[in-house]
Amino acid sequence: MRLLSQLHRRRMRHSVGPNNREQLIEDASRCILRLPLIAPSNGSHLAAKHPIHAPVYLRSSKLLIPRPSVALRITELVNELGISTQKLVMPTRSNLEEFDVLLIAAGALVDMKRQVERVGQELRMLRAQRDGFVPPVDQRKV
Repeated sequence: MRLLSQLHRRRMRHSVGPNNREQLIEDASRCILRLPLIAPSNGSHLAAKHPIHAPVYLRSSKLLIPRPSVALRITELVNELGISTQKLVMPTRSNLEEFDVLLIAAGALVDMKRQVERVGQELRMLRAQRDGFVPPVDQRKV
């Protein structure tokens, strides 16, 4: 019984609040992320008594989903690097942040490639017009 009361006191001492240095160290060692308790400003008397509920979720369910128009190209690009876009082995917070950065960079690369192809096509068209193979746009009959 004495041991249980010591454990209970120790637990209570560590759960004083997130400003406690020992609590912050313990949270960091156990990868605990504490959200601030912000009451809504709607003036409800219950809002002051009860903190906002943050539902539990799996980090792997919060993966970034690219736009449908470029999702296939991004998936092909990331798979070419040898990284699966469907499931991470260790979906820690830092891994998910790095994965999000990777998907954003891959999306930017796909968009840049599309723009380069458009400009290349315009250059080929202008060169063909200059060499006389294709009539200029204003002289074409529509």
